[in-house]
Amino acid sequence: MEDGTYDQDRQPVTHESGFQVGLWTQTTNAENIENVIKTITRTWSGEWGIWTDSNTGEIFVEPCIWLPSLEVALAVGALYEQRTVWDWVLMQEVEV
Repeated sequence: MEDGTYDQDRQPVTHESGFQVGLWTQTTNAENIENVIKTITRTWSGEWGIWTDSNTGEIFVEPCIWLPSLEVALAVGALYEQRTVWDWVLMQEVEV
């Protein structure tokens, strides 16, 4: 699957504003993505995302949440040891 945010039906999700924050810091490899997605969709009823760190090549598949405020998103991101949060307006990562 491509990097992005998805719903429980594996359909791409977008938001007009706000910030997306991952809740895990586990990495996976391309061969294991499907197993991680199955685990998330069995145990999490919200959105989830896939992103690849362009600096390291690490692949993250994790449950995530949408938040309206950058300040709150950065605080939650720091709490969950995230490297970045996603800015839906600018369509780019913001370092935590």
